[in-house]
Amino acid sequence: MLTAILTIILFCIMIIPHELGHFVVAKLVGVQVNEFSMGMGPLLFQKQKGETLYSVRLLPIGGYCAMEGENEESGNPRAFNNKKVWQKIAVLLAGAVMNVITALLVMIIAVTVSGIPTNTLDSVVKNSPAEAAGLRAGDRVVAVNEVKTSGWMEVVQEIDRDKSGKEIRITVDRDGKKQNCTV
Repeated sequence: MLTAILTIILFCIMIIPHELGHFVVAKLVGVQVNEFSMGMGPLLFQKQKGETLYSVRLLPIGGYCAMEGENEESGNPRAFNNKKVWQKIAVLLAGAVMNVITALLVMIIAVTVSGIPTNTLDSVVKNSPAEAAGLRAGDRVVAVNEVKTSGWMEVVQEIDRDKSGKEIRITVDRDGKKQNCTV
C-alpha cells in the first residue's frame, strides 16, 4: 500500500510542475488555455476562472493543459496553431524545463535533509569497537592504516580494503591534534 501511495506522490511531483510549465508559458505568450487538469479519467472537481477550466480528476497518473488550436485548426488569433514558431517551441519546451528544475530542487532538498557524508564522526555507538579504541564524536578521520583519507567514501574503502581481520589503525584530527586509535 505504501508503494502505491509513494508512486502517486511521485507522479504528482513530476506531472504538476510539467503541466504548470506548459500552462504558464502558454499564458505568457498569449495562448488561450481552455482547461488545466490534474489527473486523468472521471472528473472530481472543476472550477471556471476566466477562460480556463481548472479540473481535478480521479486517477492521479497524468494531467494536461488543453490549449485552443493545439490538436485542430482554429481561427482564434490566440490559438496555439496561430502562434509564431518560437512561441510554440517555448510552450512545448516549458514542460521539460520544469522537469529538470524539479529534479534539481528534489536533489537539493534530499541532500539538505540527509546531509553530505563527511569523514567527521557524528556519533560513536556505545560499547562498540570504535568507542573501545577511543574514537569520539567530532573526530575527523584523516588516515586509515597510514593511507590519507579526505572523504567518507575513502574511509570506507580503506577499512574495506583491509582483509586481515586484525586491528585497523585510524588517525583522527581531534581539536587540531592528530591522534592514533587502533580498532
